[in-house]
Amino acid sequence: MSKTRKRAVKRTDISKLSDSSQYYRKKRKKERLLSQSFASLLEKLKGKISSVVGKLRAKARRDKKEVRRAVIGEEEIRQLKRTETRNTAVFSAVVVICALILIGSALLFSSGILNRKTRLSINDAGRVIEVETDRRFVKEILKDNHIEITAPDILVNAPEEAVTEGMVIEIKRAFPVVINRGRNRTVIYMVAGTVGDALDIAGIELKDGDQVFPSVTEFISGGSEITLIITEKKYETEYVKIPFGTKYIKHKKGNKTEAEESEGMAGIEKITYLVTYVNDVPTEKKIVQRETIIEPVDEIRYK
Repeated sequence: MSKTRKRAVKRTDISKLSDSSQYYRKKRKKERLLSQSFASLLEKLKGKISSVVGKLRAKARRDKKEVRRAVIGEEEIRQLKRTETRNTAVFSAVVVICALILIGSALLFSSGILNRKTRLSINDAGRVIEVETDRRFVKEILKDNHIEITAPDILVNAPEEAVTEGMVIEIKRAFPVVINRGRNRTVIYMVAGTVGDALDIAGIELKDGDQVFPSVTEFISGGSEITLIITEKKYETEYVKIPFGTKYIKHKKGNKTEAEESEGMAGIEKITYLVTYVNDVPTEKKIVQRETIIEPVDEIRYK
């Protein structure tokens, strides 16, 4: 083969190779474009699928909430119905029970069981009151009967004492007692006791020689009077003047002087008496001692 032909063959081979490479480049380019388009399409499809899935999920959540609300609403309705039914049953039972109680109470009252009252009496300082009551304590009975107790009155029973059948509530009322002591009158109040008790209340202590009417052991009642005769003896002192006298003397003729005459001076005497008092009134007075404190001095005069 000549050199010219060899060159022509080489050029032909190179040309073929060049066309082949361009073909493959175009093919790869198309493939790349197709892959890019496919990838873009996949991304778009993926986005749409994600959007649809998101919407479906949101709708599912909403549907779930609505279903829950519907379920809760129905449950509340059922609960309300059950409550209403139960309340109706309870109300019916209460009505029946109240009716039974009323019927039973009427029967008991008619038979005299529930309306039975306690019978007792109140002795108010001798004034007896018969009482029928359903009260439980003494203080309640006194309040119902408008009975007041003030010092020095005495309630024998305790105010909180329970009421029993046939019991006696006793009240001791204070009454005035007059104690006469001469012109003095003392009024005290007491509920019971003797003359001696009255004197103790008045703070009067009897001594030897004192007298009391009635006697100290006698019991007294309202309106009583006690008469006291209290005897007291006291020593009393009195100072009195002792009068002075007059003494006359003779004098010689022509020898009369004023200096020889003098004024008199009275003396002082102390007298002690024993005085007896009956109800503060002196009834007896005796001299038990006389004592000259200052001797009298006579006056001197000329005849």
